Amino acid sequence: MSALKKLLATVALISTLVAPAAAVTPGGEYCAVVAKTSDEFLALRKEPTANSEMIAAMRTGFPVHVSASSQSLDGDKVSLYKNWTKWTYVSAFVTDSSADPDHGWVYSKYLKRVPCEGSGFSWWK
Repeated sequence: MSALKKLLATVALISTLVAPAAAVTPGGEYCAVVAKTSDEFLALRKEPTANSEMIAAMRTGFPVHVSASSQSLDGDKVSLYKNWTKWTYVSAFVTDSSADPDHGWVYSKYLKRVPCEGSGFSWWK
């Protein structure tokens, strides 16, 4: 195999390994579900810290919506929540699907990006 073919094959392999699990829309929005946790739920919290008030407990597979434009804190809060970048601000219908979605922070490592398809995601399109 020529050096060029080896290089192209390597680039193709690397691009498939680093590609996101689901497409992110131009606005930086994506869908995710709650991944498996040791206690079978993920807490939706008011602030990006484990000590914050819990809004809801979302079970494994629960659908959430993430918007890149919501992933920030006001300047004065950044110093309060030093690990806030490990958290993701999400929208989800945890109380009533006919009401407005609930919003809060979840620990990022327990989110799994998925395609925005199916009945679990029809509410935000």
